[in-house]
Amino acid sequence: YPTSPAVIEANKQLHTQQRLLADPAWVAGAQGKQMIEQSRTPLVAEGLLRRAIKHYPDDPSLYGALGLALLRQSRYEEAHATFITARNKEQDTSYISQWQDLMDASHHLMLLSQGDKALERKDFAAARKAFQQARTAKPKDADALIGLAAVARGELNDIQAEALLLQARKLEPDNASAVRALVRLYSAQSPQKAKAFLDSLPASSQKEFAGLRQSMALD
Repeated sequence: YPTSPAVIEANKQLHTQQRLLADPAWVAGAQGKQMIEQSRTPLVAEGLLRRAIKHYPDDPSLYGALGLALLRQSRYEEAHATFITARNKEQDTSYISQWQDLMDASHHLMLLSQGDKALERKDFAAARKAFQQARTAKPKDADALIGLAAVARGELNDIQAEALLLQARKLEPDNASAVRALVRLYSAQSPQKAKAFLDSLPASSQKEFAGLRQSMALD
């Protein structure tokens, strides 16, 4: 439409896009974002996005995609910091809320990961602190309670561990991690108690834990 009043602006847009498509760094960023959208190899996407960020350091979409690439590699602390950068650079309010949600999610996963690592070191004080912070950040999530139950078991407080796990199941009745943790707890007390617990599960859950029930029977 050569007579359109928008022709000047349209040509500007065209030249801008032609310039970007000729820029290897911009193309790398576009490929990286596409890989993230398609849930493809996050490590490869990370390399492409970092290359693009060197040339376009103020593009929040690149940081957001990089944060997702890091999140999918379980690199929660790096992902959290990257989502903060995306939020701070973003001007579009609709995207600000998206980066904020991802920032909160990565922060929660970061705390759970810190708690798990502290448990591996048998640093129960650090583990408790991390799981309590995770519980504060996301009160309706069962994972922090399961972590606190593991701390209680490490400190030989089975009564508290059981109470925490039952609370976790109340929040998320189908949480398999809570069920398995209760089975381990009850097995240490009495194999019959563990079997009775498994038998008490809803019919919909019986199939999922049939292998565990059979393993206990073989033992």
